[in-house]
Amino acid sequence: MAAMTHGQPADGAEAHPWEDDSAAVLRTVGKVIKMWREKSGRTQAELGSAIGYGEEQVSSVERGRRAPRAQFLEAADQVLGAGGMIAGSADAALG
Repeated sequence: MAAMTHGQPADGAEAHPWEDDSAAVLRTVGKVIKMWREKSGRTQAELGSAIGYGEEQVSSVERGRRAPRAQFLEAADQVLGAGGMIAGSADAALG
């Protein structure tokens, strides 16, 4: 972590406490998707194919590296039979 000087990182960049929160939200959404995917017995490639995205996109979302689009969430929710748990919880978390 960068050294802080008067509440700001020593390198002059602004500190944004919500960035840590946003990253945590993305990781949580990704874990929920992964849980439902694994419960369904699908691989990342199979889920991606079923919802119109690539395996790398599914992997990036599950790892919290990329924010999923609403279309991704809605399609994953439907294909995985999550009954709104993916789309609804992600909508609430991502705003």
